Amino acid sequence: MSNIQTSSDASVKSANEKNSFSLKNRIIWTVVFVIIAALSVWAVVAQSESFSPQKFAQFALNSNPFWLILAVLSMLGFIFFEAFALMYICRAVGYKTGLKGGFVYSAADIYVSAITPSATGGQPASAFFMMKDSIPVTLVTAALISNLVMYTSAIVVLGLFAVFANFTAFFGFSVVSKLLIVAGIAVQLALLSFFIFLLFKKGLMQAICFWFIKLLGKLRIIKKVDQKISKLQKKIDDYSKHTALLRGNKKLLLIVFLFNLLQRLSQVLVTPFTYLASGGELSKAFDVFVTQIYVLIGSNCVPIPGAVGVTDYLMLDGFKMMGIENYEFLELFSRFLSFYMCIIICGITLIFSSISYSDKRRKRNKNQEVYLK
Repeated sequence: MSNIQTSSDASVKSANEKNSFSLKNRIIWTVVFVIIAALSVWAVVAQSESFSPQKFAQFALNSNPFWLILAVLSMLGFIFFEAFALMYICRAVGYKTGLKGGFVYSAADIYVSAITPSATGGQPASAFFMMKDSIPVTLVTAALISNLVMYTSAIVVLGLFAVFANFTAFFGFSVVSKLLIVAGIAVQLALLSFFIFLLFKKGLMQAICFWFIKLLGKLRIIKKVDQKISKLQKKIDDYSKHTALLRGNKKLLLIVFLFNLLQRLSQVLVTPFTYLASGGELSKAFDVFVTQIYVLIGSNCVPIPGAVGVTDYLMLDGFKMMGIENYEFLELFSRFLSFYMCIIICGITLIFSSISYSDKRRKRNKNQEVYLK
């Protein structure tokens, strides 16, 4: 019995060490993100001759409440629509995930994506909380890849819409901005192709995973490579079953795509709503909307946390091109509403969720100790 208890204590200790390591990484990347964001804001402020904190405060306070509320609701829609997409996928395969759980998965993805290069940590962060809710890892992987396919598809569709709706707006950007937008389109198309292969081609997923394990074996990072490959084969077979279930449900994929499209629209709409709140012309709001789509595409090609700096550059370039008065004020205010406020909400959600899940884990461990005694 003592051996069992020692083993249990060791596993708990190992889990705590992993969680503390994860927390350490999140803190480091958060600090890096804050520094980059501060430098980005400073760069915008420094290049404006007319900027002052008092003028910016007046700009924000004079905003039309109706349009400002719509801008805030659009920002919240960015979180909620991803939550709905993940909830729908989980429920479609038999896991009754509620709105609270979906919101946590979405907040984790958005926050960690924003503070890590190329959004590399977002999906694992969602997966962490999904698995804590007892959703199998193979289903989690299938669900997140399905959502990634639709997420990337939504960006591509919006990009095509912008091209057909106002292609001339593209030529108004500077040369650097044009290169970023073209690169963004290329990156999104490449990512979409890759994710579709992962979803529909079991062999590709298997080849990538096996290659990675063999590489770790050659580097002597892991041992018993054949045994690990055998275990992984079983997980890939389970993954294939889940993806087959998702692929066969065209209604599910369509609804998840629509949720992702609404999520992206919510993010883009914050800018034209903020423009109208600041007294902008209604006739120009659509052009601001299209310009923001180009900004979204261009900002997705640079591996900087939250695309901070790149997004600001593209927005300033686009607004200046349109001849918008006080375009620096509009850029800072709309960026605060669409991005920084969103990150703050998601970060707070992540903190409370981590505490809540940790409390549940401690209670389970305590009950386990009582049982072992």
